Amino acid sequence: MADFDLGGIFFTDQSANNGAGERLAGEGDSDYLPAKAQLKYREFLRDFRREEEYIYRSLLRSAIGLKQYVVEVDIDHLMMWDAKLGTELLRRPGLHLPLFEKAAIE
Repeated sequence: MADFDLGGIFFTDQSANNGAGERLAGEGDSDYLPAKAQLKYREFLRDFRREEEYIYRSLLRSAIGLKQYVVEVDIDHLMMWDAKLGTELLRRPGLHLPLFEKAAIE
């Protein structure tokens, strides 16, 4: 008999990967892995501004204060911030919206 399965526990945590190996944009573009896309969404929410106003930073603060967990994001703002990321969001919303939501929670 083979003893390959005695005394060992083997598992893979599929939720921890979160699709991190999947490419989002071009095959050679490492900036668009899901983990990096989430970081870019986070940077966008924190750093995007019109003139001197940080639009989404203040919207998130007020939404949390009012216990309203909805913030509208203008896709044109995202396209101005990073056109490739905005295009990916429009092309694959099922993958990108959860990443965007996680970035907003952070």
